Amino acid sequence: MPRLIFALLAFVLCGRSYAQGIYGGQSTANLLENPGFELGINGWYPLSGQLREEQNIVIHGAKSLRATSRTQTWMGPAQNILPKVQVATDYLVNAWVRISGAATDKVILTLKKVDGQTTWTHLASAIVADSGWVNLVGAFNLPPGSNPSELTLYVEGPQAGVDILLDYCSLRAAGDWRAQANARIEQHRKRDWNFKIVDVNGVSVDGASIELNQLGHHFAFGTAINEKLLSDMTYQQFFLDNFEWAVFENQTKWPHNEAVQGVLDYSNADAMYAICEQNGIPVRGHCVFWAVDQYIQSWVKALDTASLGQAMESRINSVVGRYKGKFEHWDVNNEMLHGSWYQDQLGANARATMFKKVKAVDSQAKLFVNDYSVVAGGRTSDYLSQIQSLQSQGAPVDGIGAQCHFSDDPIPSAVYARLDLLASTGLPIWVTEFDVGSPDPQIRASMLERFYRTVFSHSAVEGILMWGFWAGAHWRGPESALVDLNWTINAAGQQYFALIDEWTTRENGLSTANGRWSTRAFHGEYEILVTPPGPSQAQRFVYQLRPNTNPKHTTLTVF
Repeated sequence: MPRLIFALLAFVLCGRSYAQGIYGGQSTANLLENPGFELGINGWYPLSGQLREEQNIVIHGAKSLRATSRTQTWMGPAQNILPKVQVATDYLVNAWVRISGAATDKVILTLKKVDGQTTWTHLASAIVADSGWVNLVGAFNLPPGSNPSELTLYVEGPQAGVDILLDYCSLRAAGDWRAQANARIEQHRKRDWNFKIVDVNGVSVDGASIELNQLGHHFAFGTAINEKLLSDMTYQQFFLDNFEWAVFENQTKWPHNEAVQGVLDYSNADAMYAICEQNGIPVRGHCVFWAVDQYIQSWVKALDTASLGQAMESRINSVVGRYKGKFEHWDVNNEMLHGSWYQDQLGANARATMFKKVKAVDSQAKLFVNDYSVVAGGRTSDYLSQIQSLQSQGAPVDGIGAQCHFSDDPIPSAVYARLDLLASTGLPIWVTEFDVGSPDPQIRASMLERFYRTVFSHSAVEGILMWGFWAGAHWRGPESALVDLNWTINAAGQQYFALIDEWTTRENGLSTANGRWSTRAFHGEYEILVTPPGPSQAQRFVYQLRPNTNPKHTTLTVF
């Protein structure tokens, strides 16, 4: 049975304002009938219960929709969308929701599909309140070969007796995602560069040959590495040849460094860092703490409150102090959306205190939150709320880490919408962990391209680090690797390297009148070779092209 590919997003808005969808730049027609309920309930029907128009609580226009007399959680407003959609097309769904009859409750945007069998797919969900609107944004597509007899979009979720309010809904085809992404890449990842070639007397040199070779990217293209780096020279060389940033899978996690209280082991981390340092590869620190109960050492769990506080202080001083001035980032308390062990023991301020203490030890390292199901899942609004809560407590949050482990096809417009929501904080975003899973490397290649091209096009994202590359050392096994066990680069790997090549500038030309030459190049580090006319040797220059909306002007003096 063909799978329904879907994605999730929820965006919280308190109070009343003009409602707009988050669509990553697309603006196709709204396919829903009566999407703002200005025509009452026309086009909508109840899955049991009752529907009526609402005029006192709206987010846009004069009316909204109220689903009332709900006696089951699955009851709510619905619309038949079968005549409106086509196979092999990405669709974005947007609905503003709130509740009445409870302080907070869960609301779910659901797609019911009948195609030989009946499936119910949750496109988006969020905890919403009776005091503010929440924007649920989801996405789906029907793969080729689908032939559903029913396709119903509806809202459900709150407990019986709780009313659902619905307003300003939309269903839109996502448009040409690749063209949209490429246009953004051209805008955000490249810069005009104007050169002038002169001699030692400042006289323009016409007809000089100029060769521009990009040595590295300003955007971080990296990977996680493990102890194979120390024992397998093929693994090590492949990493050094093909990646520009690194993060250690486990080697700086607390259980790895201090499995037994007081017995510290940084041998693997030190050796791995030395290799990266010798080759000019920056390293992210992952992670000082891990919030999830099952990843905390038994000896830590056995400590009383006072001893736990002392042990955590020692951990921060030990690992952060050891790599002070070495690690560019630290994931401070990993996966706080999915675990709260330290907070449960030490109180509501424990998380913010961690950030403050880490920053006190290494003021130069950028401190990150890091979690999953925020771009590859539906907890984006929860993550945003958590970040804002940390900031309100004075936590020095410097960046947002998004773990992106996909089993289904990433829908580009939904990925972009989630990134937009996180970017509303003004903080830089890093995809700290990435992989896609499929036994078919061709499908894996397509999934990888859709994700990388979309993410690279978002101006708030500063890097993507995949979580492994070789089938012999990948946490998800061969179905997520770029390189097979025998070191053959498979279709997914070929796609990745084709993208890196596409986003690498190599240009050449001749200086014209007044010694000038211009190009447009990707941000990064460059080697520039200039050969004056006549029997001359090439002269080498190294420059950085950093992001800026203004052209860069560079004068090169040749001898």
